[in-house]
Amino acid sequence: MAARNSKPVPIGQALAEFLGNSGLGKITVMGGLATRWAELLGSGIAGHSRPDSIRGGVLTVVVDSSTWMNQLSLLSPDIIKKLNDGLAGEPVTELRFRTGKLAAPGGRASGAKEKAEVRITKRKPTPEELEGIEMAVGRINDPDIKKAARKLLVASCARKG
Repeated sequence: MAARNSKPVPIGQALAEFLGNSGLGKITVMGGLATRWAELLGSGIAGHSRPDSIRGGVLTVVVDSSTWMNQLSLLSPDIIKKLNDGLAGEPVTELRFRTGKLAAPGGRASGAKEKAEVRITKRKPTPEELEGIEMAVGRINDPDIKKAARKLLVASCARKG
């Protein structure tokens, strides 16, 4: 039987040790990520992605398309900084992305529709989406490729099913 520490410790330290030893720490980190994802990264990014799991500082993120996977991979350093600045607990050191269906409010997958018919409507990208697009294309040196990438990402945001 381990000897008890006779000195009092701060409750935060005791709680952190308990969560780490019990395995519940990962659950609380994921809960914080899930509930604050849109707040920390903006509704544009949150509308196309969600945190899935974290292990050893590697956060796996589900995205709804390969276009968004590419864009978010370019934004990885900025995303990691925002997450670590906004959340306590295990720091995120790396992001991994995979495509998949995003759970919509109420637990339905975003691909599940109420009706069999899907109507595509055009809309203007949100300011958050435009900001993310500009951050992504800002790293491209070739002006023609930058223009094409911007056009592709804006078109991807403009399609809403």
